[in-house]
Amino acid sequence: MTMTLIIGIAAFIGVTALVGGVALVLRDKPGNKIEDRLDVMTGLGVGESKGAGKKQASVLTQPLDESPGVFETVLKKVTNINLDRLLSQADASLTSLQFGITCGVMALVGAAAGLFLGLNLMLVPLNAVNPFAF
Repeated sequence: MTMTLIIGIAAFIGVTALVGGVALVLRDKPGNKIEDRLDVMTGLGVGESKGAGKKQASVLTQPLDESPGVFETVLKKVTNINLDRLLSQADASLTSLQFGITCGVMALVGAAAGLFLGLNLMLVPLNAVNPFAF
């Protein structure tokens, strides 16, 4: 091996170690954020405002439009998925109705793209589910 190659390899290893060390020193501790969020969701911790986890369930804390809609009811009966809980665990700002509408619009766009591209009519439902299949 030539001396130029050895110097290049050593420089690469040194710079990689330096960048990795700086990244380890300057990074946030994500474990604490995740643990805090799980504590708030289970009711063990306090939210951003003091006492947010200790509020009683009432009309003032849970608006009347929080009742499950048709989409949520059908989803709970057909599958055993609680979409509201899933979206809250994902920290998504969507409601289950917005999520359902978004999925439906994307399926229609995929089907329309399949029809526009002149796919066989038997492949259009597949393209509606996965528009990047073709």
